[in-house]
Amino acid sequence: MGYIADECARRGLALEAIAPRGHYRPAVRHGDMLYLSGQVSRLGESTIAGPATATDLDRAKLAAHVAALRALSVIDAQLRPGERVRLLRMTGYVMSEPDFGSHSAVMDGASQAFADILGDEAGAHARTAVGVASLPSGGMVELDLVCALERAT
Repeated sequence: MGYIADECARRGLALEAIAPRGHYRPAVRHGDMLYLSGQVSRLGESTIAGPATATDLDRAKLAAHVAALRALSVIDAQLRPGERVRLLRMTGYVMSEPDFGSHSAVMDGASQAFADILGDEAGAHARTAVGVASLPSGGMVELDLVCALERAT
């Protein structure tokens, strides 16, 4: 258990181990970079399903928060002793109705989770939010992350 899991536990949040559901890795390290496979809004075996609607924005933000916790679990599992992570880029996909326009507001649920757990600087990131017709397992949100790994000082 690394510093991310410790911070989550301090906040009463539990990280679950993430296993791929196909022929891929949850993350790939290349030098000091970490590329995460997409993480959907899944809690255990159930999924916060889409589509996002304008009348239920809080549920959509929760879905983004859940996907962020899954991504943090993957990151935590990849860290070596003495390493810390710096989130660089997040692409967020929101399964939504065609007239839905609050994709960025949905992604605020994930961005806030990263800032809360990693800190304002390490959790700050560039971001794109995109509406889509479907996502794996019917999930409402999927996150794709690029991170830098740094030695703790």
